[in-house]
Amino acid sequence: MNYELVNELFIYRGTDLWRRQHWRHGLYLDEPEGYITSDGYRVIEVKGKHYPADRLVWLHVTGELPDGEIHHVNGDLLDNRRENLIDATGICALTYALKWNDKLTHAHAKEVNS
Repeated sequence: MNYELVNELFIYRGTDLWRRQHWRHGLYLDEPEGYITSDGYRVIEVKGKHYPADRLVWLHVTGELPDGEIHHVNGDLLDNRRENLIDATGICALTYALKWNDKLTHAHAKEVNS
């Protein structure tokens, strides 16, 4: 997968990728490209291969494939806005996950105590 192919096939509309051919022919779909997996990620098929949408968005926006895993800052796996995506690897990913879980724990404690 490369930037040229992603840019040729898709339009990035704020949170997701949409097939260019649908816009070119005046068809407006209610849903962005791809399907949602049982674990909550959007996946897009390109030439018979399935790619996580967040990785394709990263490639489309930055011009490069991410080095590691993509994490969603707000925890919403379908929110693929550029500002919500982090290219995280190894210990960085673990640190991010721990910080996110800590935020959730504090938010839940506030709800319970209110």
